Amino acid sequence: MTNQPTPSGTNSSLNPSPNLSPSLSPNLSLSPNLNPDLNPNSKPNSKPNPSLCLCLITRDEEQSLPVCLAGVRELVAEIVVVDTGSRDETVEIAAAAGARVFRFPWNGDFSSARNYALAQVRSDWVLVLDADERLQAVEPKTLRDLLEDGQVDGYYLEIQNRLAPGLVSRDRVVRLFRNKPCYRFRGAIHEQITPSILEYGGKERLACAPFVLLHEGYTPERIKARRKSDRNIEILERELRSKPDDPFLLYCLGLERYQNNQVREGLAHLENALVRMPGGEGYLEDAVLYTAFGYFYLGCREKLESFIARALLMFPEHPELLLLRNLSLLHPGGDRPPGEPPAS
Repeated sequence: MTNQPTPSGTNSSLNPSPNLSPSLSPNLSLSPNLNPDLNPNSKPNSKPNPSLCLCLITRDEEQSLPVCLAGVRELVAEIVVVDTGSRDETVEIAAAAGARVFRFPWNGDFSSARNYALAQVRSDWVLVLDADERLQAVEPKTLRDLLEDGQVDGYYLEIQNRLAPGLVSRDRVVRLFRNKPCYRFRGAIHEQITPSILEYGGKERLACAPFVLLHEGYTPERIKARRKSDRNIEILERELRSKPDDPFLLYCLGLERYQNNQVREGLAHLENALVRMPGGEGYLEDAVLYTAFGYFYLGCREKLESFIARALLMFPEHPELLLLRNLSLLHPGGDRPPGEPPAS
């Protein structure tokens, strides 16, 4: 397996490791052979049967990567992994699964790493996952029909973030898109491909796919183990110095502050984000919910009731908002006892 490096990164021509510990990959067959029916090199004319590449950036993901790969390996013709400095067996696991593995020095910008990975893709379409995400079961025919739709260049997938036992947030993000040089990620953190598709393709080129990604990376135990929140806060504050009124950056920083038990600071960022949102943002509902949670956590009962009354005009019968309102009514005496803030 030979990879061609580019000036901004270095490749790693890796063979499957014969000594790879089976305990690191309980759900993954380590055969390097990918699905031959979906191999872009085996079909000269790929238009009736578009090829798909799984594209990931990784760092120290040996515990999560096997499960992530196992969920998609029968759907893809190609796997591209860009590693930003793993010190565990992530690179060996990826190579053993048949991935083309490239090394990219971490520079504090997620889009740089993502876009370097996209530059290595040979397939017609790209599926972007994080190693701590798992694609729920997909019917191959449904996937193929979506990829063969010539009117669509990108699909929104539902992401379910498991924050804690019984607490899940949902969002829709474009993670499946056509491989075009003009489609590149933007943003140093919480990077998105959608703006470039909107710019070069138009909103009519986007649609929703009936697929769900399960994301485990925001559980408290995983964040604590990887100091993820501290890293994210550093990047967000750096970006906000040049874009202080960006509502998405303010929203993300608010959630990271929540994660660090800095609820009052996080709530201030969320309030600033909301007043700067023109409306229609994919994260608006989550921003409203987490703002309400901040009022609830801090015992701001009057603010909470007023805020939820207005929020329910936008999101009638929203179950979490109604739950927070009802819980607040159970504590008429003022401040509620401190609880656990939500993960971001």
